[in-house]
Amino acid sequence: MGVCLAPPGRMARALWKGSIAFGLVSIPVELHTAVRDSRPRFRLLHAEDRSPVRFERVCAREGKAVAWEELVKGYEYEKGRFVVLTKEDFQAAALEKTRTIDIRNFVKAEEIDDRFFETSYYLVPPKGGERAYALLREAMRAAVDLMERLRQSLEAAGGAARKPARARKTPSKAKRKRAA
Repeated sequence: MGVCLAPPGRMARALWKGSIAFGLVSIPVELHTAVRDSRPRFRLLHAEDRSPVRFERVCAREGKAVAWEELVKGYEYEKGRFVVLTKEDFQAAALEKTRTIDIRNFVKAEEIDDRFFETSYYLVPPKGGERAYALLREAMRAAVDLMERLRQSLEAAGGAARKPARARKTPSKAKRKRAA
Protein backbone atom coordinates (compact mmCIF):
# COMPACT_ATOMS: atom_id res chain seq x y z
CA MET A 1 0.00 0.00 0.00
CA GLY A 2 1.52 3.30 -1.05
CA VAL A 3 0.39 6.37 0.86
CA CYS A 4 0.86 9.90 -0.45
CA LEU A 5 0.28 13.16 1.39
CA ALA A 6 -2.05 14.94 -1.01
CA PRO A 7 -2.57 18.66 -1.41
CA PRO A 8 -5.84 19.82 0.17
CA GLY A 9 -8.94 19.30 -1.94
CA ARG A 10 -12.25 17.54 -1.71
CA MET A 11 -12.51 13.95 -2.83
CA ALA A 12 -15.04 11.15 -2.56
CA ARG A 13 -16.11 9.84 0.84
CA ALA A 14 -13.16 8.82 3.07
CA LEU A 15 -12.41 5.11 3.53
CA TRP A 16 -10.90 5.78 6.96
CA LYS A 17 -10.58 8.73 9.33
CA GLY A 18 -7.90 9.02 11.97
CA SER A 19 -4.62 10.81 12.60
CA ILE A 20 -0.90 10.71 11.83
CA ALA A 21 1.19 10.81 14.99
CA PHE A 22 4.88 11.40 15.51
CA GLY A 23 6.14 12.02 19.00
CA LEU A 24 3.61 14.16 20.83
CA VAL A 25 2.16 15.62 17.62
CA SER A 26 -1.08 14.24 16.19
CA ILE A 27 -2.58 15.50 12.91
CA PRO A 28 -6.09 14.51 11.75
CA VAL A 29 -6.31 12.91 8.27
CA GLU A 30 -8.70 11.09 5.95
CA LEU A 31 -7.75 8.15 3.71
CA HIS A 32 -8.99 8.05 0.11
CA THR A 33 -8.25 5.71 -2.79
CA ALA A 34 -5.99 7.26 -5.42
CA VAL A 35 -7.51 5.34 -8.35
CA ARG A 36 -11.16 4.81 -9.16
CA ASP A 37 -12.22 1.50 -10.65
CA SER A 38 -13.98 2.67 -13.80
CA ARG A 39 -14.24 -0.71 -15.50
CA PRO A 40 -17.71 -1.59 -16.79
CA ARG A 41 -19.75 -3.94 -14.64
CA PHE A 42 -21.35 -6.82 -16.52
CA ARG A 43 -24.21 -9.03 -15.39
CA LEU A 44 -24.77 -12.58 -16.53
CA LEU A 45 -27.99 -12.91 -18.52
CA HIS A 46 -30.03 -15.84 -19.73
CA ALA A 47 -29.40 -15.83 -23.52
CA GLU A 48 -32.97 -16.88 -24.41
CA ASP A 49 -34.91 -14.08 -22.68
CA ARG A 50 -32.12 -11.67 -21.58
CA SER A 51 -33.14 -11.82 -17.90
CA PRO A 52 -30.48 -11.60 -15.14
CA VAL A 53 -29.29 -14.89 -13.63
CA ARG A 54 -29.41 -15.28 -9.83
CA PHE A 55 -26.73 -17.07 -7.88
CA GLU A 56 -27.93 -19.43 -5.20
CA ARG A 57 -26.00 -21.11 -2.41
CA VAL A 58 -26.32 -24.83 -3.14
CA CYS A 59 -24.86 -27.67 -1.07
CA ALA A 60 -22.43 -29.66 -3.27
CA ARG A 61 -23.35 -32.98 -1.56
CA GLU A 62 -27.16 -32.62 -1.27
CA GLY A 63 -27.84 -30.38 -4.27
CA LYS A 64 -30.25 -28.28 -2.16
CA ALA A 65 -30.28 -24.50 -1.56
CA VAL A 66 -28.67 -23.43 1.72
CA ALA A 67 -29.99 -20.50 3.81
CA TRP A 68 -27.57 -17.83 5.06
CA GLU A 69 -28.17 -18.95 8.67
CA GLU A 70 -26.85 -22.42 7.82
CA LEU A 71 -23.51 -21.23 6.40
CA VAL A 72 -20.13 -21.35 8.16
CA LYS A 73 -16.70 -20.35 6.91
CA GLY A 74 -14.12 -23.01 6.28
CA TYR A 75 -10.57 -23.36 5.00
CA GLU A 76 -9.72 -26.24 2.66
CA TYR A 77 -6.35 -27.48 3.94
CA GLU A 78 -6.43 -30.64 1.81
CA LYS A 79 -8.59 -31.62 -1.17
CA GLY A 80 -12.10 -32.17 0.26
CA ARG A 81 -11.00 -31.58 3.91
CA PHE A 82 -11.96 -28.42 5.74
CA VAL A 83 -11.43 -26.78 9.08
CA VAL A 84 -14.36 -24.61 10.20
CA LEU A 85 -13.59 -21.14 11.53
CA THR A 86 -15.96 -19.35 13.91
CA LYS A 87 -16.53 -15.63 14.52
CA GLU A 88 -14.43 -16.03 17.67
CA ASP A 89 -11.53 -17.45 15.60
CA PHE A 90 -11.60 -14.41 13.32
CA GLN A 91 -11.84 -12.04 16.29
CA ALA A 92 -8.84 -13.68 17.96
CA ALA A 93 -6.79 -13.36 14.75
CA ALA A 94 -7.87 -9.79 13.95
CA LEU A 95 -5.35 -7.00 14.20
CA GLU A 96 -5.97 -4.29 16.74
CA LYS A 97 -8.02 -1.54 15.14
CA THR A 98 -6.59 1.90 15.61
CA ARG A 99 -7.34 5.38 14.42
CA THR A 100 -3.66 6.42 14.39
CA ILE A 101 -0.82 6.01 11.90
CA ASP A 102 2.35 6.23 13.99
CA ILE A 103 5.43 7.55 12.17
CA ARG A 104 8.33 5.76 13.84
CA ASN A 105 11.00 5.79 11.17
CA PHE A 106 11.67 6.51 7.52
CA VAL A 107 13.07 3.90 5.13
CA LYS A 108 14.33 3.88 1.57
CA ALA A 109 11.68 3.09 -1.05
CA GLU A 110 13.56 -0.03 -2.20
CA GLU A 111 13.28 -1.48 1.33
CA ILE A 112 9.46 -1.64 1.04
CA ASP A 113 7.93 -4.87 -0.28
CA ASP A 114 6.26 -4.42 -3.69
CA ARG A 115 2.92 -5.80 -2.48
CA PHE A 116 2.41 -2.60 -0.44
CA PHE A 117 2.24 -0.67 -3.73
CA GLU A 118 -0.60 -2.70 -5.28
CA THR A 119 -3.17 -0.08 -4.27
CA SER A 120 -2.43 3.62 -3.81
CA TYR A 121 -4.13 5.95 -1.36
CA TYR A 122 -4.11 9.65 -0.51
CA LEU A 123 -4.12 11.19 2.93
CA VAL A 124 -5.90 14.54 3.11
CA PRO A 125 -6.79 16.82 6.00
CA PRO A 126 -10.38 16.87 7.19
CA LYS A 127 -12.17 20.20 7.27
CA GLY A 128 -10.44 22.37 9.87
CA GLY A 129 -7.20 20.34 9.88
CA GLU A 130 -5.58 22.00 6.87
CA ARG A 131 -2.97 24.07 8.75
CA ALA A 132 -1.60 21.19 10.83
CA TYR A 133 -1.55 18.97 7.74
CA ALA A 134 0.32 21.62 5.71
CA LEU A 135 2.88 21.91 8.51
CA LEU A 136 3.52 18.15 8.41
CA ARG A 137 3.77 18.14 4.61
CA GLU A 138 6.26 21.03 4.56
CA ALA A 139 8.33 19.52 7.40
CA MET A 140 8.59 16.24 5.48
CA ARG A 141 9.63 18.10 2.31
CA ALA A 142 12.29 20.01 4.26
CA ALA A 143 13.58 16.76 5.80
CA VAL A 144 13.89 15.18 2.34
CA ASP A 145 15.73 18.27 1.02
CA LEU A 146 18.08 18.24 4.01
CA MET A 147 18.87 14.55 3.57
CA GLU A 148 19.56 15.08 -0.16
CA ARG A 149 21.95 18.00 0.56
CA LEU A 150 23.68 15.93 3.24
CA ARG A 151 24.10 13.03 0.82
CA GLN A 152 25.54 15.33 -1.86
CA SER A 153 28.00 16.94 0.55
CA LEU A 154 29.17 13.53 1.77
CA GLU A 155 29.72 12.38 -1.81
CA ALA A 156 31.70 15.56 -2.56
CA ALA A 157 33.83 15.02 0.56
CA GLY A 158 35.00 11.59 -0.49
CA GLY A 159 32.00 9.35 -0.86
CA ALA A 160 31.60 8.16 2.70
CA ALA A 161 30.77 9.65 6.04
CA ARG A 162 33.75 10.12 8.30
CA LYS A 163 33.56 8.52 11.68
CA PRO A 164 33.54 11.01 14.53
CA ALA A 165 36.62 11.03 16.73
CA ARG A 166 36.13 8.90 19.82
CA ALA A 167 36.21 10.69 23.11
CA ARG A 168 39.03 9.59 25.37
CA LYS A 169 37.79 7.51 28.23
CA THR A 170 38.59 8.84 31.64
CA PRO A 171 39.49 6.18 34.17
CA SER A 172 36.95 5.38 36.86
CA LYS A 173 37.60 6.29 40.49
CA ALA A 174 38.47 2.68 41.29
CA LYS A 175 41.07 2.51 38.51
CA ARG A 176 42.61 5.85 39.59
CA LYS A 177 42.95 4.60 43.16
CA ARG A 178 44.66 1.38 41.98
CA ALA A 179 47.04 3.35 39.79
CA ALA A 180 48.03 5.67 42.64
